[in-house]
Amino acid sequence: MDIISLKPTLKDTIWGGTRLMREYGFETKQDNIAEAWLLSAHPDGPSYVENGKYAGQTLAQVLKAEGVGILGKNNADKPGFPILIKLIDASKKLSVQVHPGDEYARRVEHENGKTLTQIKMRNWSMDLERT
Repeated sequence: MDIISLKPTLKDTIWGGTRLMREYGFETKQDNIAEAWLLSAHPDGPSYVENGKYAGQTLAQVLKAEGVGILGKNNADKPGFPILIKLIDASKKLSVQVHPGDEYARRVEHENGKTLTQIKMRNWSMDLERT
């Protein structure tokens, strides 16, 4: 499979800012961008393929077409794509967030839990979540 370029889903909220537009060049008709979901097969914010034979399709559609084997043997028994990478521009304080573990999330929410890692860069927050 060839390397693919992905277009992120952009999300606006009451706490979002304009730095993702100004500093990263993301274009939107929205007033702000709170989150740019850079690598995502989650139905609430999929990444879209920009090139090649899968252009215009979501990352989830590519995974379905290519088979879960492209994720490696250690992920064959896990539902969905195990990573969500996003850039966050929080211009206001955020609410408290609680992320469930796998057991609870699979039983109640029918998806994987979240193991959260945050990387802060010059007041930026980049979240790496296992979804």
